[in-house]
Amino acid sequence: MSALVGEWHGYFAYPDGSKRDMSLNIDKAANNTVFTGTGSEARGAFNVKAGLCFPASEGGATIVTFVQEYQSIWPGQLWSHRGTLSADGNTLSGEWYDSPADGRNRVGTWSVTRGPRGPISPLSGTWSGTYWYPTGGSKTFTLAVEPFTVGTSFKGKGNDGAWFSVEGTVGANGAVSWRQTYDSQWQGQAWFWNGVLNGNEIRGNWQDSSNDGRNRTAAFVLTRA
Repeated sequence: MSALVGEWHGYFAYPDGSKRDMSLNIDKAANNTVFTGTGSEARGAFNVKAGLCFPASEGGATIVTFVQEYQSIWPGQLWSHRGTLSADGNTLSGEWYDSPADGRNRVGTWSVTRGPRGPISPLSGTWSGTYWYPTGGSKTFTLAVEPFTVGTSFKGKGNDGAWFSVEGTVGANGAVSWRQTYDSQWQGQAWFWNGVLNGNEIRGNWQDSSNDGRNRTAAFVLTRA
């Protein structure tokens, strides 16, 4: 029975660095080489097909490959994954390759760790607060962080008069950072936020999108609602 059988949780990342939660469940194996299973991410469940686990020709690493096919969306499209199994057998990581039918030819990364999903992010829940502009004035905003974690990662939705999405991380020392993109405005632009989590409050600074051209930065504060 393959050492890969069981639950794995982690993420896959796009070429721009943004990440999505991903789970795998390797449920069948043969000859320690061939495996199949299922998986899921926010947009839907998928099948893990044509999985292979074999030693590398050099270096002693174990190579893992499989094909991802969604169960109810994007019929006929297949995404390929190739990676390595860590020496302790607890981490799989590598690259994924776009379905040829997708047409974008993207290459991203992925990494999963053996075992069930980790603890809920300490940011999970609803937050409200204010951010200021460097030339004066301010705006109130809300942020709802989903009960989602990839190690110390989180994602959420917010509103400051327009809806936006965030993806970020929480450090061991309470440092918080996230990337903000608006859902229907200012396409291709991203704003960056850095702060410190102290109980039920986050204080820090935001920084303009590099595409904005104004290079602004100013303070913000959020309080758990």
